[in-house]
Amino acid sequence: MRKNSVNRCASSLVLLLAMSSLPSCYSIEHTVGSGPVLHEEVSQRQWYLLFGFLHLGQRVDSRRLAGDATSYRVRTEWSFTDMILNLLTTPFTVTSRTVTIEK
Repeated sequence: MRKNSVNRCASSLVLLLAMSSLPSCYSIEHTVGSGPVLHEEVSQRQWYLLFGFLHLGQRVDSRRLAGDATSYRVRTEWSFTDMILNLLTTPFTVTSRTVTIEK
């Protein structure tokens, strides 16, 4: 009986770890104007406290990152780098997201 319980616990832990990596696929895109023309990208990382409840530092200003561009795409995602950083900072309830502007 004891061995069965340990196997079930280990399986649950592996499943939990696998499921925690799924948010890395999370991505939202917004197109402003007719979309990107030059295909130039600018990225900035946004940090959150309490698993996204509070912003840390300044919020990412997509208009400032776009500069003079009137047509661009804003992509907010959990990149691979964010996923690795979040594995290290999640115990402290700190998470990050990357905001990319494609002009």
